[in-house]
Amino acid sequence: MKCPICESDSASLIMKNYNGYIVGTKFDIYSCSSCNLHFIHTKNIGSELYDIIYSSVKTPGYDRYFKYSKQVKAEKDPLKFLAAEEPSHFPVFKILSKEKNLKILEIGCGYGYLTYALNQAGHNAFGIDVSKNAINSAANNFGKYFACSDLESFIKKTKGKFDVVVATEVIEHVAAPKKFIKECLSALKYGGKIIFTTPDKDYAPRGSVWDTDGPPVHTTWLSKKSFETIASAFGLKADFIDFSDYYPKNENKLMNFLLSRKMFIQDSVLMEDGSPNPNRLNPSTSALWKLARFILVGFPPARILFNFAYNLIFRKKYQVLGVVLSKNKI
Repeated sequence: MKCPICESDSASLIMKNYNGYIVGTKFDIYSCSSCNLHFIHTKNIGSELYDIIYSSVKTPGYDRYFKYSKQVKAEKDPLKFLAAEEPSHFPVFKILSKEKNLKILEIGCGYGYLTYALNQAGHNAFGIDVSKNAINSAANNFGKYFACSDLESFIKKTKGKFDVVVATEVIEHVAAPKKFIKECLSALKYGGKIIFTTPDKDYAPRGSVWDTDGPPVHTTWLSKKSFETIASAFGLKADFIDFSDYYPKNENKLMNFLLSRKMFIQDSVLMEDGSPNPNRLNPSTSALWKLARFILVGFPPARILFNFAYNLIFRKKYQVLGVVLSKNKI
């Protein structure tokens, strides 16, 4: 199988019939030793799957995004608020909070709260997403800064280039990641940059098959080596975000790291009708788990202490990979 990142023909099948995101779907998982990528083979995802996901505000994992869209307008500093709530937004805050008046395109904007936060921070931001349900919600909540479109179609209809392209937790969703990055570059000014976040494959225990959202919602599982390979192919500079100064509001980084050391096969998230899969275990329903989470996460001194210890011991390792790809000025 040819790798979608480095295009090597040496990618090997490591698991057949892995559980898909929707009950009853199965996918084969491949591994590329050349660029340290795991992936599924697919040609097209389509917008239908994401309309199913965004058709309910209770979709597991996506429910918190709906909450952000409701909370963010009440915050004095929306971008700082999102960075504290969601690690995938920390690189955006770290890089763009001290800048002003940048023309920014957010790809995969979902409910639109990050595009809104960037506009509130003094930028000129616009968001696109393939889900009509998500874009309708974003436009109704935040105004006319959104379009329902894939990137390729948007570029063809849009005049002018962007200073920054932001794609948080997006690249792992696309069927052709190399083509996607080429399209991002075509939307970028010379000297501009792309900010990516994605689940970090290097964080998982050695031998893990697919510790990320079920396919085909996620089509790839990338590492630093994967992005270095991409950067080399396009003549770009790749910088990786240091999360050792990240102190999240709702996360005990040390606890999460220890829990993540156990490898397992995830169950499907949704039933065929789009409702949550009742067989998917949810430890948050346990009274003991709620008590432990209150002590280790909800009690700020304990959370900060454990996060400090994690940042000290595992400085270079985190579940989210933040990447900045820069286009050289000419």
